[in-house]
Amino acid sequence: MPDLAANTNVNEQEPIILGANPNERGRKELAKLQYEVDSAAKSVNFEQTKVEQAERNNLMLAFEAALKEVEYEQSANQSVTAEQLDPIPKTQDKVLPSYGDLPASVQLQVPEFNIVAHVYSSEPAQRWLNVDGAELQQGDKIGGKMTIIEIRPRDVILDIDGTEFKVPAI
Repeated sequence: MPDLAANTNVNEQEPIILGANPNERGRKELAKLQYEVDSAAKSVNFEQTKVEQAERNNLMLAFEAALKEVEYEQSANQSVTAEQLDPIPKTQDKVLPSYGDLPASVQLQVPEFNIVAHVYSSEPAQRWLNVDGAELQQGDKIGGKMTIIEIRPRDVILDIDGTEFKVPAI
């Protein structure tokens, strides 16, 4: 490649303009930089380096995936508190569908609501929800058409037209 710096017909005082409409000096400076980059890439065997980097990345991704799997199996999926010491008891009764598992026809009947507060007590009379600013207990209605069947430690059982379902506690 010819030495571009030796070309004396470019005015050294002319500004370098790049972009869509570069000037002569801008084109020459870009050509010099491209030549230097290409030379450096050849001297370090850039193509082989790219392949090695891709192999390292694949190995790292596989290692990270395996680590996450082991972490999940060994810790996140396991209870850290003995069941008799768990402050939030688990309910072992009937399996209920969650709101998202209900048929669309039932979901459309459920009024819009927000549970702002959820208080569970081992004494049923002390359990309550704050739904859209109103304090409600078991047996009360939400939106005039949905009944609170049970306030549980981790979820709330609701009933609309004879269909029971659960929503998570906040």
